[in-house]
Amino acid sequence: MVSWGSSSILDLGFDLHHKTVQATSELGWRQLATASVIELLAIAVLIVLALIAINLLLAMASASILLYTGIFLLGFGGSSWTAGMAINYYKTVLGVAAQLMVMVILAAISGAASRLSAVQAAFQKVLVRTSWHGGPRRGGARKSSNGCCRTCARPSQR
Repeated sequence: MVSWGSSSILDLGFDLHHKTVQATSELGWRQLATASVIELLAIAVLIVLALIAINLLLAMASASILLYTGIFLLGFGGSSWTAGMAINYYKTVLGVAAQLMVMVILAAISGAASRLSAVQAAFQKVLVRTSWHGGPRRGGARKSSNGCCRTCARPSQR
């Protein structure tokens, strides 16, 4: 079972950024624009996941403070004059619980989607296609016996 706390969401962002840096380091200088765009998107995703982690941390902190102060607020529920305070406390607890539930569900869905092998395979396929000397050969490079051309030892696409 995976726990979806604020640190695991941030770890997911750092892991994605690390994988992106490794993938773009294999691109040549001719694909500098592609590598720059991919790096900027990875940084944007990392920032968004950091904001989600901060929001989750604040929601968890407010939930714990709300739970500890609830002991005193529920004491006011015994009187008919202050029963509204206890009812408002229950409404607030349900609101914070719904907020935490939605955030954890969204984090679990995004974590499951990021771990799908099909998504990773498609991402790697796009990177490989852009890193092969600007795309498929157009007859300019002569094929060697074990690679796509004489300048690299990568296997042929065809």
